[in-house]
Amino acid sequence: MSTSIPFCFETVRDEAAMLKHLNRAMGWISSGQEHRFWCSNEFPHGKALASFDGIARPLEVYLLKQGEHAVGYFELHRNQYGWVLARHAVEPEYRKQGLATQLMNYSIRQLFQYSDAATLFRDEENAAAARLHTNFGFQEIARFSQCKLICLRLHRSAYLKAKQAQSVGIKLDF
Repeated sequence: MSTSIPFCFETVRDEAAMLKHLNRAMGWISSGQEHRFWCSNEFPHGKALASFDGIARPLEVYLLKQGEHAVGYFELHRNQYGWVLARHAVEPEYRKQGLATQLMNYSIRQLFQYSDAATLFRDEENAAAARLHTNFGFQEIARFSQCKLICLRLHRSAYLKAKQAQSVGIKLDF
């Protein structure tokens, strides 16, 4: 991992390219629990996908790249819950460097081009994601106990409030 090459973001809309990046990101998921946290077992762990048949096809994929190498992955969907961010992943050797936060921030800003509210689903046992989502101001709006999922929403105003507080070092209690 070279730190001399800067990180950049890329938005992908081509279906074949999205599928290629999804399969690559699936390779970053090492355990069954991490797989459940990542995709709620929507598709089999450890098996490459040939198409989006049977799973939700994203409208856009957001990549965090270092040079030509994708090190972070996030999807944008639209469904009955609104504009939804899903399948947030960072390549294992790039974790614990704040890249998940950068990718989340980029993804939220991209989503806010379409809507004033971002929605996501999180496994109720995923403590790392819970901290990240809380720091951004996401609020629980529904709980699906049978599949251990929590639905969270972030309104643009709460996001801006959280960003302003972080810039001056204030910790908000959402």
